[in-house]
Amino acid sequence: MLKYALITLFLWAHAVLAAGPVIEVDRPEVNIRADATVQSVRIAVLNEGKRVERVVQKDEWNQIRLSDGRLGWLHGNLVREIWTVTGERVRVRTAGSTEASTVAIVEQGSELALIGRAGRWLEVEMLSGERGWIWKELVKPLEFIGTTDRGISKNEAQIVAVAPEDTVVQNDEATV
Repeated sequence: MLKYALITLFLWAHAVLAAGPVIEVDRPEVNIRADATVQSVRIAVLNEGKRVERVVQKDEWNQIRLSDGRLGWLHGNLVREIWTVTGERVRVRTAGSTEASTVAIVEQGSELALIGRAGRWLEVEMLSGERGWIWKELVKPLEFIGTTDRGISKNEAQIVAVAPEDTVVQNDEATV
């Protein structure tokens, strides 16, 4: 009996510690469904800017964990995945190339919304609305921490400067 209790405790702790990536609602109001189909019963409604944990992805659908612990489904076109900058003073560029001009330089810990991918580059949008491309190795998906409505706060992209092209920043100088 003790063995089963310990296994259950371990699995519960692993589920709590192994949180999924953060996705953010980017429409005024979205329906959360009981299953991954628009014909499924609506179980909740989320407003724009609400951040939730993605538990699993199935085709174009995201299974999410609501603040009350229930699981529901949300279509991928209604959300954006949030990533965080891991490098220091990283260039965001106009295109996915080290030859492209710099849109901004962002600090470690800044949050960016994933827009698209091309090879080893990610197209991102800063929370200010400005878009650009960043080297994939210098960012990672933001992981969900907490299970309440307080959830996660937004960490506005900290733009250090829009640097002249002759400024040396070594963090994204890898070639494609």
